[in-house]
Amino acid sequence: RKQNTTARKRKYHTLTGHEGSVLASFAWGDTHVSGGEDSLIKVWDLKFYKQMATLKGNQGSVLSLARYGDFLLSGGNDSHIRIWALTSSLEGKLVGSVKSSAGAVFSMMVVGDMLFCGFQDTSIGCLGLQKLFKEIQGNDSEAGHVFTTTLKATSAHVKTLFGHFGAVYCLCATSSQLFSGSGDGSIKIWDIQTLECVKTLQGHSDMISALCVDGDRLYSISTDKTLRMWDLDTQLLAHTVEMDAELLCLAVHDGFVAIGMDNGTVELRSKKEAHCVRAYPLDSGETPSPVLTCTLIDSEKNSTKLLWGHSSGLIKVIDINPTDFYSSSSSESSEDTGT
Repeated sequence: RKQNTTARKRKYHTLTGHEGSVLASFAWGDTHVSGGEDSLIKVWDLKFYKQMATLKGNQGSVLSLARYGDFLLSGGNDSHIRIWALTSSLEGKLVGSVKSSAGAVFSMMVVGDMLFCGFQDTSIGCLGLQKLFKEIQGNDSEAGHVFTTTLKATSAHVKTLFGHFGAVYCLCATSSQLFSGSGDGSIKIWDIQTLECVKTLQGHSDMISALCVDGDRLYSISTDKTLRMWDLDTQLLAHTVEMDAELLCLAVHDGFVAIGMDNGTVELRSKKEAHCVRAYPLDSGETPSPVLTCTLIDSEKNSTKLLWGHSSGLIKVIDINPTDFYSSSSSESSEDTGT
C-alpha cells in the first residue's frame, strides 16, 4: 500500500491561554504543562482539553520544564530554578527557588534524583534533588513561606560541568549518560556517575535546537536545517536528513519523530529512517508562527497524542495512529482542521 503523507480530515484541538510564545512543554498521562513568554505555567487536562490551573510567580519567560514526583520544576530567563508542588493539598504552589549566576535556564533534565540544568553561560549545573527537598522542607516553617537559595549556597549543588562554547539549549538522557546540545553546534556525552565528558559529537553547522534519545539512537536537530541520527553503540553519525526550514523542537516516541519548524509546520517522521509520513502545516489564513515546542505521549485506543506550541501562543493537539498513514489510494488529499 502506498504511504500517504497528506493529512486525512481529522479534527485537532486548540488550547488557548498564553499571551506570547509557548516556550516549554512537558506531559504525562492526561496532563500537559506549558510555559510561556508571558511568565505563566499552565496545566491542561488532555482528556477534556481544558485548562486546569495557572501557576504564577515567575519573573520572566519560562524556558524549560521538568517533573520530579509530585513536583514541577521550571527554569526561566531570570536565572531561577523554581519548584512547584503539584499534590492535591498544594496544587500549583511555589515552594522553592534556586537562583543561579549562570544566566537563563534554557534546559532541564531529571535523571533519578539528579537535576541537570543547561545555562546561558555555557555551563551545566548538577543538583541533588533529595538534598534540595530536605532544605525546602526544613525551612518551610511559616505558612506561605517560599524557600530561596542560590546555586552556590545550596548543599544540593553537586558540580558544574564545563566544555561547551555556547549556551546549553537542550538536554536529554539515559540512566547512565547525559547528552547536551549547545549554541556552538556540538553535542557532548557525559557519564552520569563520574560527571565527566566522554565524547563530543560534531556535524551540525549551527546551534543544536533539541535532542532526544531512544534506544541506541540519539536524534538531534539544528537551525542548520538538518536532522541527524547518531548510533550510540559506535558514537558515530548514522543518518542525516536535510530539510527546507530551520528545525526548532523535537519529540520521539512510539515509532514517530515529530519536528517543529520555523515555518509553522510540524512534520511527523518514521523513527527508523526518518521518512516523512505526515505534515501539519499552518491553517489557511493563519498568521505565520514558528513551532517552538512539540510533545508525543501515549493516548487511548493504541494511539499517540501529538502536541505542538506556536510563537502565537496556541497549542494544538491531535491523536495519531499508524494506520492513518496508509491508504489504498494515492489521490487522497485532505487537511486536518482545527477546533
